[in-house]
Formats: sequence, structure tokens, C-alpha cells
Amino acid sequence: MLVKAGKDAYLGGNIGNPPISFLDKLTPESLVVLELSSFQLEDLQKSPHIGVALNVNSDHLDVHPTVEEYHQAKHSIAAYQTPQDHLIYNADYPGSSAFKTIGEGEKHPYSTKETPKIVSSTKIALRGPHNMENVLPAVQVAELLDLPQNIIQEALSEFTGLPHRLELVSERNGIQYFDDSFSTNPETSIAGIRSFTEPLWLIAGGSEKHSDFTEWGKACGQAKNLKSVLLIGQMAKKMEAALDGKAKFVHTEDLTGTFAYLKEHAKPGDVVLLSPAAASFDQFQNYKARGDAFKKMAK
Repeated sequence: MLVKAGKDAYLGGNIGNPPISFLDKLTPESLVVLELSSFQLEDLQKSPHIGVALNVNSDHLDVHPTVEEYHQAKHSIAAYQTPQDHLIYNADYPGSSAFKTIGEGEKHPYSTKETPKIVSSTKIALRGPHNMENVLPAVQVAELLDLPQNIIQEALSEFTGLPHRLELVSERNGIQYFDDSFSTNPETSIAGIRSFTEPLWLIAGGSEKHSDFTEWGKACGQAKNLKSVLLIGQMAKKMEAALDGKAKFVHTEDLTGTFAYLKEHAKPGDVVLLSPAAASFDQFQNYKARGDAFKKMAK
């Protein structure tokens, strides 16, 4: 939206672009969109002019001792705001709603239960109903920055997402391959599963973050289009336990084994989705390397 409006805009932070790489290009008119993780936020003593708290659930319990401490680490995005600043938060999640009492910034809640006219009248290019949780705060930020309504609508109808986030990377022999390697926790994997109605093969697993896979297992069981979960990596046994007979699964160990299995079993019309619900460090340097390996094999 910002780039389409002709703004001098930069994207950086935990998303994979270190801000120091474009620091020398910034002017007082530049706008910087930073994705900040709990690790980056927890010891900050300054908050942004516009902060956005998305669906704060539980994550990174391999580092944060409790869910409460994980949530606390996120609070720096709002804690040091002044009355001239703004905090946009998702009112549908208790972890995000807590931000309404933090800091002095003006609070702007959003909810997927209430879709504004500009969004409801626009054909959204992003796949999956969960992306409304991303579209709504983006629109609120754009409106706070006085972007024209037609620019907002054009961006919503054209933007298909970023690499490794439900990214269609290949279609071969009538089978579509989607890279959602950025899905490193159960909640994002659930969103990925619910983005498809086609016959679905789900690739899941990775390294330990002490996540609770109970709801993920239920979501797999409820997905009538799910043909099987192809389990890889360190978390395979734990995720098998969460499935507990609710959905079919196969241990394919790694991506090479997974693609060998798919070659024998996937059929035209199927979707293959890498949405691991876990970190990548057991077999890959990071989620990007995992996604790139998937893309290479899919193509």
C-alpha cells in the first residue's frame, strides 16, 4: 500500500531484512515497517509511532519460561507510546486485547467479526480467511497515514503475499505445491490447513519450541479434505501423539522422503502444503532454507 502510494517505504526486521541494510537510505520522510519478534521487543525502551499487535497466542516457549512472559515481552511495542502515538490490536484474542491497557497511545481495536466497507467491497488476493486478520490492521495503518482509498483497494486486490507464506511455487502434473515454511507454530499451520478445500497433503514437523499441538491435532481431524499428514523432523512423534487417530499420517523423515512418497501417492487436483507448525533448526539453517529446499523439489 505504501509503495503503491508513492511513499519512500522500507520493510525490515524479523521478516528477514535487517534494517541496518537500508539505514543509510532513510530520510525524515521515510516510512519503515518493522516486524519485531518477542526477542527483539523484550528489552526495548522505546515504542513505535504506530504499533500493531496481531494474534498474540503462545510461541517460543523454548526461550520464554511461560506464556505470560512471552506476552510480556511483546508489550514493549506499546508500553512507551505517548498520547500522540497509535496502537492497533486484534480484539479477537485475549493475548492481543491486553494491549488496550498498555502505554498511552490511542487504541484502535479490530475484529474479523466487523469488516469495514473498504474491505468488504474489495476482492482480496491473499488466500485463506485468516488473512483478514492481516488485511484489517494494514487498512487501519494506511488510513492513519492518510493513504487514498483507491490505493488501499488496489493493493488489496493485487497483493498475493510474501515468500514462504502460503506461496504457490509450482504446479506439476495437476498438483499444486504451496510453501508456508514461515508457519513455525501450530496456530499458523491451522490457518494454512483451513485455507484449502482441495484434497490436501500436509507436510509438518521440525524442531522443538515446546508448543502445544492439541488444537492443531483437532484441526487436522476436522479437515475432511486432508488426505494425510506427512511428518518430518524432530517433532514428528509429538505431533503424531496430537493427531491421536484423528487424521491419517505417515512418517517421511525429511523432505526428500516426503517427495518420494508424494511421487507414488499424490494425484492431479491435489494440493501439497508445507506448513510445518514447528521451527526448522533440526534440519535447516532457518525457515527460508527449508522453504527454498521445498521449492527446489517442487519444481
